[in-house]
Amino acid sequence: MRRVIFGMINNQSRPVGGIKVIFQAAGGLRRAGIEACIFSEKEMPNWLAGNPLAADADILDASKMQSIFSTDLYVATDSFNKGRGDTILGRGNRAIIFFQNHSVLHTNKAINWADFRNTPSIAVSHFTAAQLTKVGFKDVTVISPGIDRELFKPAARKAHQICFMPRKWPEMTAVLQQRFGQQAKLREIDGQTEAEVAEILSTSTIFVSLGRNEGLGLPPLEAMSAGCLVCGFAGQGTLDYARPENGFWTWEGDIEGCLEAIDKALKTVTEDQETYQKKLTAGLQTAANYSLEGFIENITGYMQSRL
Repeated sequence: MRRVIFGMINNQSRPVGGIKVIFQAAGGLRRAGIEACIFSEKEMPNWLAGNPLAADADILDASKMQSIFSTDLYVATDSFNKGRGDTILGRGNRAIIFFQNHSVLHTNKAINWADFRNTPSIAVSHFTAAQLTKVGFKDVTVISPGIDRELFKPAARKAHQICFMPRKWPEMTAVLQQRFGQQAKLREIDGQTEAEVAEILSTSTIFVSLGRNEGLGLPPLEAMSAGCLVCGFAGQGTLDYARPENGFWTWEGDIEGCLEAIDKALKTVTEDQETYQKKLTAGLQTAANYSLEGFIENITGYMQSRL
């Protein structure tokens, strides 16, 4: 049987959305009857424990001698070295690059991306797809990741708290504490399991988007699905879904604008229930447009057409 083999980065200790997407893709394909596996030296990371779709993914142990056949479809991550790049080019249309972040086009100096313009590619957002097309990629398909809405859903009761992920803007932790620490409880999301993240989001009223150079940006969508009023940075891939109707947004990197957006969110939660409910409803609808079921359906159809 022809297989779909996903390449994987080995640094899986910290929760990273791109890793989760690959595990969910492989698990979803296996559920659809496609022999799919992840070529990795590591098992599923502990922070994904309890994710049933990811648990269905099969690992092809990269620490041992393995055969990847000419009939296999190899799906590379967007981060690879020249040696892996030569392998991709040598496989022709039996290789695909899964671009979860367009920034590699500028940051990975070891790769001459012009060599890969004919390599079929998946982009996680329309923004990412546009960046690929701009540099000459000819076969680009948008397949956006999905949200597990059974996991990321509003709790019956919410605390008046602001949650945020400071990994890409660590300096914001102190800024938020100084500015808003007396107005609401602050919950930092960094290093928790997926289930713990879902619990924090589901019980919070506000989520602050602190993305940087996002290919799509899953956390704001997960927060919307969990019933948070989202505010903060919107830029690059996040622009696929960030709208005035579903949050209070400012341009990525605009610190003062971000703080003003949080002020608006706090005032809306406490003083303007009509606007609050409208934005929550719009956020839930936005998240519904990025369902996990839709992601699996789309990537299954894509892989079936390529196998």
